[in-house]
Amino acid sequence: MRYKILLTGKNNAVINDFFLQMDDDFEALTTSLRYEDILNHVTYIRPDVFCYCLFNETLDDLKRIGQVKSTLDKYNIPTIIIGSEMDCSEFARATTWAANLMINTPMKAAHIASRIIRYLNRREDGEPEMPVSVDPFENALENSPNNSILSGFENISAGGAADSSFPQSANPAPSAPHSEASEIDQIFHSMQPGAGPTIKTNSARKHILVVDDNPIMLKTIKEHLHDKYDVATAISGKVALKFLQKKKTDLILLDYEMPDENGAEVLKRLRSDVLTKDIPVIFLTGITERNKIAQALVLKPQGYLLKPVDHNKLLETISKVLGV
Repeated sequence: MRYKILLTGKNNAVINDFFLQMDDDFEALTTSLRYEDILNHVTYIRPDVFCYCLFNETLDDLKRIGQVKSTLDKYNIPTIIIGSEMDCSEFARATTWAANLMINTPMKAAHIASRIIRYLNRREDGEPEMPVSVDPFENALENSPNNSILSGFENISAGGAADSSFPQSANPAPSAPHSEASEIDQIFHSMQPGAGPTIKTNSARKHILVVDDNPIMLKTIKEHLHDKYDVATAISGKVALKFLQKKKTDLILLDYEMPDENGAEVLKRLRSDVLTKDIPVIFLTGITERNKIAQALVLKPQGYLLKPVDHNKLLETISKVLGV
């Protein structure tokens, strides 16, 4: 079972980990820090859990979360706080309510997933809520450099099966937030020619990666396609490129207008790398200006569809490109 988790906060490193390293356990969606955005996502998406990833939040940021607590309680959605010990302490001082679970970083992505799943499983079994304070013994084990006691559980998924596709080093660097420039450099230094491990999908179904900075659009497109295709989502080109280091896809649906790097720039990166240069790309965009369309078409995408996307037209275009 994959839990639907709604993420917000300024700790982009942890948020990216949910998309890239915890996608077997969670269907991750993001929202901005705006009160209206959070409220709308909680109301219309109804996630299984709401997660705030802290990193140097202001007092106003923390108070804003308190404003949506009544809505979270209304729909019985638990709140999880992830951040450094200092950030979590500041959160506890600034708010008048307690989170259901608080996780201190740095911590491996596999351990964060395990902690959240254990909590949700206990909750589903009707066990009484425990105090929000973090278990110091458990935290010491999960942050231990050697991790000898937990080493056999590092890649255990929600279903209990060990996933050894992407082994982790015994002493990983702490997943502290870092600049986008350094992360992009790290991505390209770590890429090596050759085929990576295949994504876990039904072999009879093609896989599609949807790249869009709008979580609502990601959800809509996924709902359009999930009956026929296996679908993964990425909230930016940077996340998509990192995803493709480890997993394969048969086709990319790429938004044009995105912050940091637009679709044309992302497609240039895809075409310049041996691992991704042959993946077919279809643009999904609301852009109608001729010069921008021309810039996109120069890169020879396999398709170009305007938003709002027509369901039948989308399926027809994908079918022509993939042949299924």
